[in-house]
Amino acid sequence: MEPEPGVGAEPGVGGRFAGVLLTVAGGLGGIAATLPWSTISDGEETRTFTGLTVGDGRITLMVAVVLLVIGAAHVSGRRPGGTEAAVATLLGAGVAVFAVMDLVAGPASLSSFRTLAADQISVAPASGLVLTLVAGLLALVGGWLLRRGRHGG
Repeated sequence: MEPEPGVGAEPGVGGRFAGVLLTVAGGLGGIAATLPWSTISDGEETRTFTGLTVGDGRITLMVAVVLLVIGAAHVSGRRPGGTEAAVATLLGAGVAVFAVMDLVAGPASLSSFRTLAADQISVAPASGLVLTLVAGLLALVGGWLLRRGRHGG
């Protein structure tokens, strides 16, 4: 006897692979939030700030948890759903966009110091932002694969 569509049927390899990508993206995003995101220097003193201290690291951490949950569900056999695919894609795109903005201009909270100090303070991106961008892109691909798996193509 064949199972009804969507009930007890095995998810495709694409759904499991998407789940792995989302789980990895969530893990990397969580780690990235705790790593250095930016350094600020006035020429004499340099300070390093993590994503949890400045920038969008707190948001990235929350997004990472959501991606981990969605990814783990699909790794364990959940069939691709439209909502999870859309959420993962949207969150991945959002994290990637914020990471690029912070890489280019620096976190808003630190960039304002540079503006107030007439550009005598430099703000440089650090490894946590790069890892955040990687996590966002992985989540974007994972979400796309979930969506693709849902539509069978």
